[in-house]
Order: sequence, then C-alpha cells, then structure tokens
Amino acid sequence: MMFTFYQEPVFLITSLKNINNLQQMQNQRIDIGTRQSGLAASAKLLLKSAQILETVNTHYRDTSISVKLLENNKIQSVFLNYINPKIRKKIENKELFVVPISEQLIDELHKTFPYFSVYHYKIDKYMEVETLAVTSILVVNKNVDDILVNQIIRILDKSYYQLEFPKGYKKSNQHFCANPLKKWHPGVAKFLKKNHIQTNDIDQFNIHLLYVILAISLISLLSVVFFLFILYHADIFHRFGGSHTIINILHNIYRYIFKHKYIVLLISIFLGYVIFVLLIKYFEHNWAIFNNEPNPFDNFSFLQCLSWLFVFGNSGYNGDIFPSSEEGRLIISLVPLLGMGGTLLFIGLLTFDQIKKYIWEANGMNTKRLKNHIVLCGWSDNAHFIIKNLLHKNIKNKRQIVILADSKYQEEISTFQFDPMYISYIKGVATSREDLSRSNIAEAEIAIVTSNSQTPDPDARAILKVLTIEKFCIELENEGKRTSRESIHTIAEIADPQNISIAEDAGANQIISLGNIGSKIFTQAIQNPGVSKFLNEILTYNDQNDIYSLTISKNSTLLGKTYDEILHNLREYNILLLSINIENRKRKKDVANIVKQYGLLNPVITNPFREEEKMYTTHEGDLIIVLAQYEENVIKAMESLEL
Repeated sequence: MMFTFYQEPVFLITSLKNINNLQQMQNQRIDIGTRQSGLAASAKLLLKSAQILETVNTHYRDTSISVKLLENNKIQSVFLNYINPKIRKKIENKELFVVPISEQLIDELHKTFPYFSVYHYKIDKYMEVETLAVTSILVVNKNVDDILVNQIIRILDKSYYQLEFPKGYKKSNQHFCANPLKKWHPGVAKFLKKNHIQTNDIDQFNIHLLYVILAISLISLLSVVFFLFILYHADIFHRFGGSHTIINILHNIYRYIFKHKYIVLLISIFLGYVIFVLLIKYFEHNWAIFNNEPNPFDNFSFLQCLSWLFVFGNSGYNGDIFPSSEEGRLIISLVPLLGMGGTLLFIGLLTFDQIKKYIWEANGMNTKRLKNHIVLCGWSDNAHFIIKNLLHKNIKNKRQIVILADSKYQEEISTFQFDPMYISYIKGVATSREDLSRSNIAEAEIAIVTSNSQTPDPDARAILKVLTIEKFCIELENEGKRTSRESIHTIAEIADPQNISIAEDAGANQIISLGNIGSKIFTQAIQNPGVSKFLNEILTYNDQNDIYSLTISKNSTLLGKTYDEILHNLREYNILLLSINIENRKRKKDVANIVKQYGLLNPVITNPFREEEKMYTTHEGDLIIVLAQYEENVIKAMESLEL
C-alpha cells in the first residue's frame, strides 16, 4: 500500500418511491456494474451484509449503459459511483431516489473492511442522504525500490491538492489514515517516520493477530499444567526432587494446583472458551477479507462471542450464525467437548472426590488440612469429657479437634455423635509419623496425649507418644515445615504420679495426673468442707465463673506489671487474677534464668506472700490464669489491654 486519495461513494439509485432502507429493495432487479469491478464487489458485499443478496436479481452491466437505461426508465435500480447532472436533476425532482444506507450497517462492514466509511450526499440545502464510500488506494508491488517509492510519496504528499480527481469526489485531508488492509510499503513507512505522521494502519497494531498471540499464551499455560501432571505420574518428582531445585519448584507448583484442582479446572474450561473465541474471530476475519464476505463475528464484541459460545457449547443452539472458515468450523466442532464434556468432567471429578472422601473419612484414612487445631492422641474413658468441655456453648473461640486413635475405638467414638464441624477422626497412633502427618501436626497448636487405663503400662505408651510428637515437631521446625507455631504445646495424662518427672523429660509442657488430683480433692473435701463445690464450679463451664488463661504480648499494657498491679487492673473488668505462669512457651533454660534472677522458688506465682514473688514483673509470653464469668468479658479485657 502506498497512498490513499479520496472517498469514492457507492450510490443505489432507484425510481421506486418510498424506499427508506436497503431491506426494502428485496425482490427487485438491480444493476451492479461489470463483473470483477470494484463497484460490483462493493454492491454484493453491501447486499450480503443487509441479508438481501439472495432475494434480489443482480445484473452485471457497464455503468454507462445502466445510466442511460435508468434515464430512459428502462430499468428501476442501479449501483453507481458517480451521479451525473441528469441523474441529479431527476433526484431533485423526485423522479429518482438515493436509497439510504444506514450508518449501523456501514459500521459493521467497517469492522471487517476498514476501507468502507460513511458518505453524506447532499441533495439540496434541506436534504442529505447517508450512503457508503470506499477509500481509493494507490498500491505498489512490495519489490519496488524503497528509495523510488519514498521519492514518489514525497511528490504526492507535496502536490496532493494540485491533483485532479473525478468530478464530485472529495479529497481526503488525512490520506495516510484510511485504515487500509495492506501494510505500508517500507519506503512509505520511512517517510511517515521521518515526518512524525501517525497512521491508523491496522497491520501495525493488528488486534486479530493479538488474538492469536493471546491464544498461544493461554494454550502454553494449560500445557504447563498438563506437563506437570505427566511429570507427577511418571514419578519424576520423587526420583529427582531431592537433588534438583527446578524439579522441587515444579513439584510445589503441582501440589498447589492439585490442592485447588476444582478452581484450576473451572479456569481451564473458561480459558478454553476464551482461546476458541480468539481463534474463531481471527480465522473468520481473515476468511471474510480473502473471500470478500461480511463477517458477523467481527460485529460481535468479545463478550458477545464468549456468551454465544457458552450457549452453543452447552445447548447446541447457534443463534443463526456459524463459522465459514475451515479452521473456525474445526474449532467449533470441539466446543461441545469443552462445554458438556468439561461440565461432566467437573461433576464426575467432584462426585468421585466426595465419594472417596466419605469412604476415607469413614475409615479414618483422610488427611486433615486444619490449622491451629488440637490433636487428641489416643482414646480413653475421659476423652469424650475433654471434647465435651472444649466444645461447651460458653466457649466462643472453639478450636477444631482431630482424634488420632486406633480403629478399635472408631465405633465407640461414633456413638457420641460429635459435631463434624469441629471433630474429625484419623485412624492411627501417635507413635507413627505418617499418622501424625495425616492429622497435620505441622500446623497444630496443641497435642493432648491421653492415658488409657485399659491398656498394659499406659504411662509408658503415653510417654512414648510425647517423645515421638516432640521430636517430630522439632524436625518439622528445622525443615521450615512447621511455621504456624514455634513449638507445639503438649499436654500429657499420666496415671502414676511417679512417672510425672519422666514425662517432663520427654518434653511434655503440661502433665495431668487425674489419680493424684482426685486424691487431693478428696483430701481437701475432708479437711475443708465446701472446697469440692468450689472446684466443681470453676472447673465446669457454666453461667457462673470459669477459668481462663491469657498470654502477655509485647504490646500489652500488663507487660512489666507486678501481681498486685495486674490484680487491680483486671478487677475493672470483673476478672479475678489467680496466678502467673512463667513457664508458658519458654525454653527450660530461659525459665531457669528468670527464676534465678528474681529469686523465685516456683515458676508459678499464686497469691504471692514472699517479697520476691511480690516484686516479680511480667515478661512477654507469661501466662496469667484468671477467673471470669463469661468469655465475652475476657475478650473485651484482652482487646482493651492489648493482650
């Protein structure tokens, strides 16, 4: 392409009265010019776009002959590029009429054939008619020398307004901005660049080519997902993952994709539709230009095409439009596989996963993806009481609980009908790292180890579980796999008080000896009547007073306060301070240093009577044990005191 000159109008002249649009020309005979002429091509394209080509009788004839026949009333309708004075006189006298071409129809043509535009023909000073115009273009063979073309284009540009065109044609003020279909010749491109002339050449910014680039990018993305799937099932990740960083990265990507496979599947189906739309628009656009045919897909926005494809893919209804190119038809034949096939695949995968999930959960084989939860290791006569109290209605911030117990207790556990929102079951033992992993111990906050008196040597079993949990969690911390908490808080139940020191050495953070506690309560009940009722009140969740524990944070207003100061501050919220626990989540070495520094006899300060205990000021991480009526009061105090 070398140069654009002027707008060449296309008129449809008729002697038929009251013709207000092109559709009213149905069943009429129309002369459209000689075969292979530009006028005939434009006329046929216009009639096709108006969807009346099959209903009119087109006749090929030289325009000079057609004009004479029209002047002598021998024919009724003819397409012309130029209106001579005689024809114009008849139009002014309303013996002949210019059929209006709607701007909407021209705009639709312009999207596929950008050399078409609107042309306003003034009949008189009161009347103007819209019709079609074709931009005249000077083309040159691409093999012509760049320098020669550059010289010619400079002459044409400089002398443009001295050029003579057919009478009545309008000169273009922007003869480089006609949106031609062909690329500018390199010699012209150099001229445009040198003179800083901006053009609208669609080949310099071809949206349809961008469609293909985007489609290829999306296909590449889906190919990566498929490639990861192949690597996983070829066992590449496990065989080479330990020594190859790239394999490890790919493995982590695959794990993330698999974790969100339903979302990935829906996105893949959607991207498939997007790819099909982009490719169809591209192929249909090129087919329309090559065959000089109107293209409905160019006149649909991307979202309109996407919604059309969704409807077609899931119902088969095409809305009376269908691709004409071979590539477009091939693509459209694959859409049902993506539509109904993708939907059925999603439903099948979801159903299969749900059935597998129910089977695994029924057999305690499922892997839990919880966080900051409690793992109850083992089952005992007291376990259901623990769960009942942890899920009491007065507790607002309930934690999810995973019961990790042998399968022989599964039926017994199911009889309690625990709330599945909070309680789940894993078949296994806490001495197995694989079973601990399935309970997601890596992100658990608390591990409770129960002691079953019905088994031989229950304390030894409990201590072995504590050892396994602590060691496994330390390894997870070192590997960076345990990130939600620095260390797990292990609570162990010990039947024989003589084994408490052994459980402490195993790493248990808290040890409960129910037999020892029970005997002490009996003793207190005998020596101090009424104590048992007091203990029953504070140890049972009710509408009276319950025990709560709060951790001192680095921003808390209680940081650096003495027991008496904290006692006074908490009374404003109707909360009673019972004790301060220095051991909470601290290393034994750090606890020993604090005890030595303050001269304490015990890391738990309750009703301080020694001067050293009275002078102790709280550190970050200290635990304060309080008595309060409702958890709401505790939460309110925590927010106010920034605990």
